[in-house]
Amino acid sequence: MESSISETVANIGPRKALNPSRRGFLFAGATFSATAMVLASRGWNFTYINSYLEALGRSLKYGIGETVFSRGKFYEDLMKGHVRMQIYDLSCELASTCHMLSMLGIYTTEDLLFESLPKNVDPQLGVHHSLKIYLNGDKSRLGKLPPDPYGVYPEPIATALNNNGILAGSGLVAKSCDYRDFEKSGFEGWSGQINDCLSNNSPVVCWGRSRNDGGVVKNADGSSYAPFEHTYTIVGRNFDGSLYLAIDPSNCRELILTSSGLYKMAVDVGMGLLTVEEGDL
Repeated sequence: MESSISETVANIGPRKALNPSRRGFLFAGATFSATAMVLASRGWNFTYINSYLEALGRSLKYGIGETVFSRGKFYEDLMKGHVRMQIYDLSCELASTCHMLSMLGIYTTEDLLFESLPKNVDPQLGVHHSLKIYLNGDKSRLGKLPPDPYGVYPEPIATALNNNGILAGSGLVAKSCDYRDFEKSGFEGWSGQINDCLSNNSPVVCWGRSRNDGGVVKNADGSSYAPFEHTYTIVGRNFDGSLYLAIDPSNCRELILTSSGLYKMAVDVGMGLLTVEEGDL
């Protein structure tokens, strides 16, 4: 791979259309100051105000338009403890799922999701029984492949959400797709699925990688594993779909990712996507 997920916007140059005039700077400054005052009046501390304004500014800079989540509500939920950053070192999928559900007004925890999933060392069938572990700084336990603790792919999570009562009475259904759905369509099919979900106000949990260290293991059934598998909750995009706005579960920070860069990392781990949409089982 040419670049890691964290570097996918590093080479995006400035766009003249986005270079504000002095008047634009003054307007932006006044707007941000007013926003900060409103947030402070609602009990937000400096850390959350700063994070909120930083994320807002980054979205404006890269032309991210309407998103499928309320940034203010998500930060308030985070501040009040209704949603949390990733708890365990290897539970990114569970955290991202909780974040996605919270944007739809449904709240659960990583622990409850873990208990609802079948236990299996194959991430396509279930979750590793040792997923809920703290590495305590032992980085040698990161970047492993099955049957070591690895994570879980989208299909078991979708099945669990539809069967464990979390979505009961909501009129929503969890759906998953992966390499089997994009075997012929590739990037166009994968990105088209994400864009369709965003157009329908549905956030998307996307499987990718946080680092490109190590090779990819291809299985006979077409599935694949790769070290440093990670997930991101995609909540917005720019006008042409070349950039995505995503939330990293490990720290709840918003990232701007190129769709092509994310796709390269997604291919390594089976191009998995998870969403919750209106519908019936």
